[in-house]
Amino acid sequence: MAHSKHLERIALSWELAEIVDALEAARVLGEAVATCQLGTDYDREHAPRSLVAMLSLTWVRLRDVLRAVRGDLDPSHLRAPHNDVTRFGAMKGELLLNAWRSSRGPARRLRR
Repeated sequence: MAHSKHLERIALSWELAEIVDALEAARVLGEAVATCQLGTDYDREHAPRSLVAMLSLTWVRLRDVLRAVRGDLDPSHLRAPHNDVTRFGAMKGELLLNAWRSSRGPARRLRR
């Protein structure tokens, strides 16, 4: 279902929770690498690259959240199933990042 751009809202805490989960997964993989807990040769060979990829993607996502909060990036670029308020609704007091209504920038950065 397509939503008009002015209705797009991103739940900041939902996005941050996803980033926390990704960092925890990277931490677990890093610990497995450091303590030689990986079983197969394939896993041992590919784990470091997987760890770098996980951290890189998480870093980019966190950087873009910061840019959106600062008003430097349209929050609609962050919209994903895990943070899409238009799909699930928002809880009272949730911090929302609103999609820009035009290419000129945000009307307001955060909304409660």
